[in-house]
Amino acid sequence: VAAATGTHSAATVADNYCTSVVTDAHSKSHAKRDLSAAIATGYDCKSYADSTNGVAATIGKSSSATATRSFCVAVATGKWSSSATEGFNSASIATGLYSKSVAKFDDSVAATTSPDCDAAVQGKYSIAASTGANSTASSEADNSVSAVTRCGSHAKTQGCFSVAVAAGNNCYAEAEEENSAAIAWGTNTVAKGSLGTYLLLTEWKEKKLKDAVLIKIDGVHYKENTYYFLHNGQIEVKKTHY
Repeated sequence: VAAATGTHSAATVADNYCTSVVTDAHSKSHAKRDLSAAIATGYDCKSYADSTNGVAATIGKSSSATATRSFCVAVATGKWSSSATEGFNSASIATGLYSKSVAKFDDSVAATTSPDCDAAVQGKYSIAASTGANSTASSEADNSVSAVTRCGSHAKTQGCFSVAVAAGNNCYAEAEEENSAAIAWGTNTVAKGSLGTYLLLTEWKEKKLKDAVLIKIDGVHYKENTYYFLHNGQIEVKKTHY
């Protein structure tokens, strides 16, 4: 167990069942090996835990949290935060302006909530969710789910049986592998996909769902890598994306 409080503080431990806690400005915390936990609170914080079942969490401005290995959890909350985990059954959550969250490998979850957020996961059964203006959520693996809410957001999936959901006005969704789906759920929201994918297009009037159509990108009636949207019950092509 290592604990440091004060300006320009640093706490570092490297062993099994380790815990490192730092609370103040310009803080740094480092815990390594199995079942480790590193927590740093304060502005411009950094927390790093590298172990199985490790946990790294930071709260503050310009924070960053990184946890690698299986069963890891990395959480960073605050402005300009960044959170990343690499391992099976990993979870990465970053909340705050200009946040970025990355979780890699199987059964991973990455979620960010704020304007200009990014969430990306790579691995089977992965989930990427980003809520906020100008947000981007991307998942690149089989059976992945990518979802964004708010105006001007972008959802993208790569992998069989994946789903990309863009819920909000002026959003766009992309599906890039066969048997995947892209859902455009909002006014002026568009969707595109590669050959063999499905697009769910919706039309709205006065914040009420007016119509919905499901199409398949077959290369004949509907072309791949082309943005489609629903207007007056007709499927139309959007020449440029947002």
